[in-house]
Order: sequence, then structure tokens, then C-alpha cells
Amino acid sequence: MYHEVGESVDKCIVRLRNKAGECSFTLENKDERITEQLIEGIHMKDEKKKLISKGDALTLTMAIEMTRSFEASDKDLNEYM
Repeated sequence: MYHEVGESVDKCIVRLRNKAGECSFTLENKDERITEQLIEGIHMKDEKKKLISKGDALTLTMAIEMTRSFEASDKDLNEYM
């Protein structure tokens, strides 16, 4: 499942959570799978590298916060161009 072009991070998270809810994951496993899908679906290479570089320390909450920050920075940058 990928982050659709133009889709907000929050909408993507809702879709991922809904899809993960259809699976028989444990809560911890569900968060790990959502985090993996969030990283996999991000279109910005440098930002993807930043997420991956966190390794096992990366939590879903941290990934969401970082991805929201990337999204806001990208939006600000596009407004100046």
C-alpha cells in the first residue's frame, strides 16, 4: 500500500490503520507493519533515508511525526517556488 501522490500523511495513516485492522496482527506487530508501509510509500528519497537511518529505534509515532514534518517542509518549499 503506497502513499498516494497528493495524499496527506494523516490520510495515508488512516488508510494504513484501516487495512492493518483487517489483519490478525498483534498491536506491536501492527505498528511495525504500518511503519514499514509508511516508509515504503514515501516518495522523497532523502526523507526515506532519514527514516530508515533510525533503525530499530524508529517507532510509529516517531515515523508519523517525522513524515508530517517532511510534508510541511515540502509544502513550504513548494510555496516559494
